Amino acid sequence: MPRETVEEILADANEARTALGELELLVQKEIKDIEAKAAAEHRWPNAEEKARRKKLRAQKAEIAESFRGLADITLMRLDDSADVQKVLARMQTVNDDLAEDLEDLKQIEGMAAKAAKVAGIVEKIATKLAGLVT
Repeated sequence: MPRETVEEILADANEARTALGELELLVQKEIKDIEAKAAAEHRWPNAEEKARRKKLRAQKAEIAESFRGLADITLMRLDDSADVQKVLARMQTVNDDLAEDLEDLKQIEGMAAKAAKVAGIVEKIATKLAGLVT
């Protein structure tokens, strides 16, 4: 099966996020309706309303946990997506190229050090020869 694209993954995640958001709004509305009914009747919520409100708040907490789970799943899917895999492969290629360049530079550095040493020897010989000629 071909890997998913980032676009496909984000479309799925946004759809799920929208559904969770709508559910959260419905739960919140029901909580508010309980409170509004009691307030309209100039009373505190009764035991049944309190129990219902408590259950709804627990559902809200579960929805919040679902949002976190959706985020985790989306990140895992993105990590495994075709687009991210392409970027990782390209980064590995660049990294390999840089490693090769570093090795080349180390060799050039070694040759430059040897050339400097030879230049120093040539300078000493030239200085000695100049001293003999005068």
